[in-house]
Amino acid sequence: MLSLGSYLLGALQVAIVLLALGFSAYRLRGRLLPEWSGAPARLVEAVVGVSLLIWISELLGTFGLLYAGTLMGASALVAGTAVLWPAGPVGAATPTVLGRRGAASSTPRGAPAAPPPAGDSAWQLAIMVGVIAVVVGHWALTTKHALDRGIFNFDSLWYHLPFAADMAQDHSTTGLHYVETVFTNWFYPQNAELLHADGMLLTGRDTLSLFINYAWLGLGFLAAWCIGRPYERGPLSVISVSLVLECHTLVVREPGAAKNDLMAAVLLLAGIAILISAWAAQRTEQP
Repeated sequence: MLSLGSYLLGALQVAIVLLALGFSAYRLRGRLLPEWSGAPARLVEAVVGVSLLIWISELLGTFGLLYAGTLMGASALVAGTAVLWPAGPVGAATPTVLGRRGAASSTPRGAPAAPPPAGDSAWQLAIMVGVIAVVVGHWALTTKHALDRGIFNFDSLWYHLPFAADMAQDHSTTGLHYVETVFTNWFYPQNAELLHADGMLLTGRDTLSLFINYAWLGLGFLAAWCIGRPYERGPLSVISVSLVLECHTLVVREPGAAKNDLMAAVLLLAGIAILISAWAAQRTEQP
């Protein structure tokens, strides 16, 4: 049984790491892309935050220092460094934001958001929300099964979680964990497993592994929105991506599991979305 004290301690440690890296990602994005705001800015910050967590974990693990305390300390150190690094370029007068079509405008960063669109656009948003609700609901069914009986996905039990547990127990990322006599799984990229190992270190168990793919699901919806946003096709692009996320192969294998297929696909979508947002803004700025 998990005691209340252990639960609160684990939640606090997770919050410290997430808040520290979230703040660092926000300041870094503000320094490098001060004119970005809204959904594209949040997408960049999410990708930067994940990257910082992976880099910190890899650095600590290389020297056998991957512990909950060192992970929190390193995250806090990065956040402290970000405090000393201004959020925007030195001497900038008024920051600009990306407009609905990606155009740079002189609107202050703190300007209120535009009112919700009416007519067909409102119906598109309503349909989009409904489609997202269906996908999340179907994913919740598989997650509920995993909560009831534990993670049961074959690949997760075969090598994803053993790799993560090995890194968490050895506090190192340099060893090879042999889980197979035929396939060379231990040579696979293990960024996803490293994130699961971080969750184990911070909470003392693999509970977070049940929900990590839900975070990737949300980031996938955000990336899809950013792909269509410069062309006022955000709802359509989200619905298109939702059709893929609703396919049977993903619904029964990704939720409540430690598989990394969704992570790879979502980060690819995020890269496409960031490039499209930057390209659209550059086009509108040209005379």
